This record gives sequence, C-alpha cells and structure tokens, in this order.
Amino acid sequence: MRRININKKNIIASILIFASILSIKNIVSLDNTKIYVNPSNGSYNVGSTFSVNVDVANANKLSAWDFKLYYDTKLLDVVNTATEGTFLSKVGTTFYGVKEIKDNYNATHGRIWAYAVSMNQDGASGSGTLAKINFKVIDQGTGNIILSETKLSDNSVNKISHTTGNGKYDFKQSCTCTAWKASYICCSTGKGKWTRTCTPKACQVESKCEGACFV
Repeated sequence: MRRININKKNIIASILIFASILSIKNIVSLDNTKIYVNPSNGSYNVGSTFSVNVDVANANKLSAWDFKLYYDTKLLDVVNTATEGTFLSKVGTTFYGVKEIKDNYNATHGRIWAYAVSMNQDGASGSGTLAKINFKVIDQGTGNIILSETKLSDNSVNKISHTTGNGKYDFKQSCTCTAWKASYICCSTGKGKWTRTCTPKACQVESKCEGACFV
C-alpha cells in the first residue's frame, strides 16, 4: 500500500480554511461562478436509478466548498452515499466528508450535507464536478433537487460569490403494452379500430383508428 506523507502545516491550513467558511469576511466577486445540479432536468421511471452531479463553473482558486442538497423524499431515495468529484482532487489531496444524509429531514424533504477542502495552496480553477449523488425513484410525480446554503472559498480564505442552479425531474411509472390488434370494429371515421392493453392501465394510448375497416 502506498503511503502518503502529509505535511502538518498543510493539514492545519486546510482545517482552518474549512473552519472559516462559516465566518469569512472578505467576498471575492466573480459573478460568473456557479454551483449547480447537473443534469438540471430529466425523465425517469419508477424503480430506476439515476445520478446527478453538483458541478462548479468558472471557479478561480477554489480551495473549499460546502453545500446542502434537498430532495423530495416521497419520490426519491439516496443510493449509498455522495461521492467526491474530481475538481479539487485533481490538484492534490483533499479532506472530503458527508456530514449528513437524512431521508426524513422534514415532512417533505431529505437532505445531503457535504464538504471538501483542498490541501493544494493554489486551489483549483475552471469548471468540474464537486460531488456525485445516486438516487432511486420510488414513486411517480414531479420532483426537485435543490442546492441551498452553498459556500465557496478561495485559497486566501475569501468567500467566492456565486449563483446556484437546481434540478427538476419527471418520475413516471414504467409502462408496458401488448402488440396492436385489429378489433374488427369500425371507427366513426370509417377506419379500422386497433386496440392493445397497457400496464398500468392507460399509461399509453390503448386504441387508435388506422387503415381499412376489417368488418
């Protein structure tokens, strides 16, 4: 097993960066910096799993981040945990952690609380993925995945101003249908009537008028 030697000064510096996120005085104004849920929309069947990333765009010397992510607990379950993305780790060792995954945070939402601190004194710049979360769809409906209380800090322990982007998704019951069959009944239009059976009932069109009438 490869052993990583970590300088004690770097450890202390990284801990201080993380601890100071909540009380940073200076704000670096970078209006084009954004932390967002990606993809921001999609359609998934009940019983399926899908992944979303929490990404950052146009960051400059990002050294620490912290976010809370809320999801509709009646529609979604978190699969395993939230894993770290490569944006900070690509420039060196990081302290990454998930403080909380609570499915019943309140009556309607679950919450994920994650953070990371880079030990690289220059931080990371550009765009990339901070974290990845897997969800399982447990019921049908329209649900949101919302970023809140997001914090970004640069290598000088300045708060980086930024915008956020959330996600909205459609969750549907999976639908299976039999093959179309001629019913030997004429539609009012004079065309032949075709039928099929779908499960669950009426999840797709189950009759159509097409072609010649076979009566």
